[in-house]
Amino acid sequence: MNNTQLALRFFEGATKGKGSNMFIEGDTIYSYGYHFKIAVRYNGYCLFNSKSYSHSTSKHQSYVRGYLPSDLIIECPDCEINDAPDYILNQINKYQGLQDRARKSNYEYQINYYKAMFDRVINLLKL
Repeated sequence: MNNTQLALRFFEGATKGKGSNMFIEGDTIYSYGYHFKIAVRYNGYCLFNSKSYSHSTSKHQSYVRGYLPSDLIIECPDCEINDAPDYILNQINKYQGLQDRARKSNYEYQINYYKAMFDRVINLLKL
């Protein structure tokens, strides 16, 4: 199975599968090995690894992200939910700073995207 098909199977809920240097085990999809989680299904959401590793791993992440609805994604380093709030707040601050300095560019989409993600994280952490 190719990596695009594997990414789709992960989105569809598969708990096992292997592509070219990507594999699913349980609720996690990995790139090249257990050292790099691409995404983890978690309470109806998908914890998506915000870190990058290599060009090919970035392609793997892109395949998986392509099938995930943006309102189900929670970006966090190493797919760790407890690290998500700080990471997301940093992203909001980064884009707010860019917006404040921009003459033409508009970063409202990114700011609102991360604010909505932050709300999802806070609700999940209350569970």
